[in-house]
Amino acid sequence: MNRLARIFWDLQMEDPMGLEEFCEAVRGGRYGAAIPEEIAEFLGEVEQAILENIELKLAESPHLASLREAKIDETQAMIADLRHRYGPGGS
Repeated sequence: MNRLARIFWDLQMEDPMGLEEFCEAVRGGRYGAAIPEEIAEFLGEVEQAILENIELKLAESPHLASLREAKIDETQAMIADLRHRYGPGGS
């Protein structure tokens, strides 16, 4: 697991923060030095975890199946935006 992913998931248990807020804190050095490639790797791990959670929730609640594609698209768009802003070449 990526170092940033460990920090992020630990924080979610203690003092939850949004993904964008966390990326901004990382870029600002709050959790030590991090290069954009490390942030992109972290975002990939979070994306995978969110997509797995969507599938799990749908297995538990089949009546929500119509929302599957929208939630996956929403998640992928959010992560792509964060990668663009905080990953390699980000602003």
